[in-house]
Amino acid sequence: GASALALRPASVSLVTSRNAAPFHAAQSYRRAALVLWHWAALRRAAMRLLWRCALVHSVALHSGGVNALHPSGVKIFYDPRHATHSNAKGHPETPRRVDDCRRALEKTDATWQYLKQARTDAEESVRRVHSNQHISRVKKASKFYRFGRTRLAVDTYAKRGSHQTMLRAQSLWLDAVDHASIQNELAVALSRPPGHHASRHVADGFCLYNFAAGAAAYALDVLGKDWVALLDFDVHHGNGVAAYADEEARVMYASAHQAPLWPNTGDDPSDQGLLGNRLNACVKRGADAVEFCGAWDRCLKFVADRVSGSNGLLVVSAGFDALLEDPLAQCRLRPQDYVRIGRATKDAAETLGVPVVLGLEGGYSTKVGDAFAHSIRPWLGDDADLVEVEAAPKLARRVEVCESNQLPEPGALRCVSTKHGPLTIATTSDGAAYALQKRLPPYGLATRFYGDFDGQVRTIKDRGSGTKFYVDSGDVRGPWCPAILPKRCAAGVPLHIRHRRDSSLAVR
Repeated sequence: GASALALRPASVSLVTSRNAAPFHAAQSYRRAALVLWHWAALRRAAMRLLWRCALVHSVALHSGGVNALHPSGVKIFYDPRHATHSNAKGHPETPRRVDDCRRALEKTDATWQYLKQARTDAEESVRRVHSNQHISRVKKASKFYRFGRTRLAVDTYAKRGSHQTMLRAQSLWLDAVDHASIQNELAVALSRPPGHHASRHVADGFCLYNFAAGAAAYALDVLGKDWVALLDFDVHHGNGVAAYADEEARVMYASAHQAPLWPNTGDDPSDQGLLGNRLNACVKRGADAVEFCGAWDRCLKFVADRVSGSNGLLVVSAGFDALLEDPLAQCRLRPQDYVRIGRATKDAAETLGVPVVLGLEGGYSTKVGDAFAHSIRPWLGDDADLVEVEAAPKLARRVEVCESNQLPEPGALRCVSTKHGPLTIATTSDGAAYALQKRLPPYGLATRFYGDFDGQVRTIKDRGSGTKFYVDSGDVRGPWCPAILPKRCAAGVPLHIRHRRDSSLAVR
C-alpha cells in the first residue's frame, strides 16, 4: 500500500511532464507565427508607404526636362472581363467596341498590362464623385441573384455583376494615372462603358460611374496634384464631368462637342460654369475635321492659359463618335484625322511638362479601333507622314430616293424601299417631302407605326417616349422623353419620396 501511494504522485508527474512538452511547443509555434505575421504586416505597410511616397513625389523624381516627361512610349491598361457588363439587345454600347480597339491597338508598338482584379481603393475613388444612394442603386441592380437588366435611365442599364465590372474599369483609370505619374509615358485606359455622362446622383447616357472624374479626384486627393485638366473630344458634351468641375476648383473641364445634340447641355460657348473653370467648344452639325480640330485647339489653349506649375495632370476623355460613320452624331471626321488631335495634345502636354492619361469614352461605329490607333501615333513616333487635315467635301443636297408617285399624301407617312434601304417618307402640309430613318430614338420604335407626324409644325413624335423631332433638322423640340421621366428627374435632380397617399405622391 505504501509503495502504491508512493507511485501515484510519480505517475501524475509523469503524465504532466508528457503533456507539457507539446503544450510548450505549441506556444512556441504560436509565438513564432505571430512574429512572422507582424513582420509581414510591417513589410506590407512599409511597401505601401514607399509606393505612396513615390507617387506623390513622381514629378520631383522625374524632373529630367520636358523631353524626359514624354518618351516615345504608350502603355495600355486592359480588362479582359469587360464583357461581363452588357446592355439590351440592339443597344449601341456593346463589348465589340473595346474588342475592335484591342485588335487595332495590338498592331502598334504599345505595351499592354492586363487587369487581374479590381483595386482595393477603386470603390473609394468612386465614392469621391458619387453619392452613397447612387452607388447603392447600382449595387442593388448588380446582385448575384438578380436576372435580367435594371433600367437606371432611359438608355442606361445595370445587370448582375455590373458594379464589380465598373470597379474594374475604374481600376484601369487609376492604374493609368499611377503609371503616367511615375513612368511618364502615355497611359491608356481601354475601358467600357463610357462614364462622362454620370453625375453625382444619376446614371445617364450609358454611363454608371464617372471614371474620368474619379481619376481626377484620385490624382488630387491621393497623389497630391495641384491641378487636373479634364479634356474631352467626345462628340457629346460630358455633362457629368461638367457637374464635377462645378464642385472642384482645382479642376478644369474643356470639351469639344457637337451642339445641339444629346444631352442638350454645353451648347452655350459663353457659359464657363459656376467657378469659371469650364469651356464649351461647340461645333455644328456636319462639322468636318478642320472645324473639330479647331475646337480642340481652343480647349488646349483654355487649359494652358489657366494653369501654373508642372505638378498637374491631363486626363483626356477620348470619344470617337465624331466619325462620319457614327450612328449617334452628325460630324464628318475620318480615322486619320485623330492623328492631328493626338499631336496637338502631346505638344500641349510637353509645353506644360505634365503627364497624360487617355481613356475611352464613346464611339459606336466599326472604325473606332482605327481612330483610336491613329490618336496614339504621336507618342509612338509614328506620325511622320501626318497630313494636315482638310475640309471634307460638301455633302450632296439631294439624292434619288423614290419616284414622285410614291410620295404620301400631305401630312402622312409612308415606308418605301430605296437603294439606301427602307426609309420613311413624310410629306408636310405645303407639299415638302422628307426622308426619315426607319426607327426613332431612344427606343428604336418603327417610324411608320409609332411616329405621330404633324405636317403643319413639321415634327414627328415618338409615342414610346413622347419626344418630338423636327423632320427638317432632326433637332429635339421640347423636353427629352417627357412620357418616361419627370421633368426634374430628367434634368439630373433625384426625387426623394416624402409620403404616399391614395391619390397623390409628395416628393422633395
